[in-house]
Amino acid sequence: MSRSSDSVGELVWRGRLHLGSDPGVYGDATYVGLATEWAVTLHNFKVEGAQDPSPEVTFVLEADDVAIYGAAKGHAVTLWLYQPDPAQQFAWMRAPLPIVSGDRLAASPHKIVARVPARGPLRIGINLHVEETIHPGLYDDFVATRIGLIAKTHYASLGFEYESDAPRV
Repeated sequence: MSRSSDSVGELVWRGRLHLGSDPGVYGDATYVGLATEWAVTLHNFKVEGAQDPSPEVTFVLEADDVAIYGAAKGHAVTLWLYQPDPAQQFAWMRAPLPIVSGDRLAASPHKIVARVPARGPLRIGINLHVEETIHPGLYDDFVATRIGLIAKTHYASLGFEYESDAPRV
C-alpha cells in the first residue's frame, strides 16, 4: 500500500483510478477499465552551459494492491511522445518514447526511467495497461494513486500545455 511518507519525486498527479476487470471492487476509486493514459508536459530547466542532449527522467508510479500472478510479467507501461509531424504542417503524431528500465509495473512504488530530448516542452503520455496474459476475469485489480517525477533537467505538469511557438523536437 502506498503512503504519503513513502512518496518519491515531484508530485505530478494524485488520485484513485481503479484498473482491472471487476468494476466496483474499490468503491472509493474511479473505474477506468483495462488501461489509462495520463497527459504530462515536461519543461526543461534553463541551465547555462553544456547539457546532455538526451537526459534521463524517472517517473514514479504508485499503486495500491498490485499483485502479479504466476508467470505474468506485470502491468505494461508505455511512454508516448506527442510531437509535430514533420511531413504535415499543423499535424501532430505520437511515437513511443524508449524506456531504459521499468516497462512493467509489478510492485509499488515503481520507477520508469526514460531518455528524453533535452529541449522542451515535451508532451508525454504515460500509459498503464493491465497485465492480460492470464485468463480474462482473473486480471489483477489495483488502484493507481500517484505519479511523481525525479529529474535534474526537467519539471512536469499534468495535462498538455499549449504553446503556439513550441519548438520542434
